[in-house]
Amino acid sequence: MPRSSKACFLVVDVQNLLVDEVAYRKTEMLGAISRLLAFCRQRGIEVIYVRHEGKNGGLVKDTEPWRIHAPVAPLAGERVFDKRFSSSFYKTGLKDYLQEKGVETVILAGMETGFCINATVQAGFEHGFEMLIPENGHTAGDYKAPFMSAERSAAYHNALWNGRFGTVLSVEGIMALFS
Repeated sequence: MPRSSKACFLVVDVQNLLVDEVAYRKTEMLGAISRLLAFCRQRGIEVIYVRHEGKNGGLVKDTEPWRIHAPVAPLAGERVFDKRFSSSFYKTGLKDYLQEKGVETVILAGMETGFCINATVQAGFEHGFEMLIPENGHTAGDYKAPFMSAERSAAYHNALWNGRFGTVLSVEGIMALFS
């Protein structure tokens, strides 16, 4: 059971360019995020988005590649934080926002496993948040780490995070915690 019923669902960097570049379990990740979005919205768990901006990576503000992927895009009134670094907490105001709202538990999904998701899991833990990660709710492309496939990266990070920086569960397991 989460240590607090005050939770949010944080969707990180599910942007058109990144989704288009990824092959490994993209459909599964988008399905996991869609199911969690519906569940959280129905239960009144706040949904928050983080969007990366970086000219070097092609994520130029206000361009189509930069936009959040339409099938999992925010609804009117849902908060979006922009970032320029891997961690969703670094220089974004997210930490202060969550603390002001009394959030203690963060359900986290998105892209890229070994970069922005990993940095956000660890930073969230360091800031005192309970981190819940759906085991199939994150992915990356093989191009980011030529020495480790996206499949191996997902398995490695799930093992790294679970019990150290957070809890890795199935989507059903996460939903059961709040039912």
